[in-house]
Amino acid sequence: DVPELLDALEFVTGPVSVLHAEPASSAGGLRIGRYVTPAPEFELQVLEVTIDTDEPSAWLADAPQILVVTHGQLTIDGAVLQPADSVFVAPGTSVQLSGDGTAFVATVPNV
Repeated sequence: DVPELLDALEFVTGPVSVLHAEPASSAGGLRIGRYVTPAPEFELQVLEVTIDTDEPSAWLADAPQILVVTHGQLTIDGAVLQPADSVFVAPGTSVQLSGDGTAFVATVPNV
């Protein structure tokens, strides 16, 4: 419905504020950065992973998450993910994460 879409959008110009990741945590080959967005229902995290596949690290999803690999190769619960591959992680699920790469995680903020 194009007319409804046009009603919902705001066409404005001006400076765009660029979000930068705030360091959230770092441990054992996993660095996590957090992008705080103005939307209360959305948060973006970046995972920088350098974890040996023989010793994967547990990643616990405390909320619904969509993980998208953007660089390198990551293994999640035995599934090898390349750039542009994605996986949904249900809340309360712990997955085994390893590899050498970067992924972005779309999730909801902890409140």
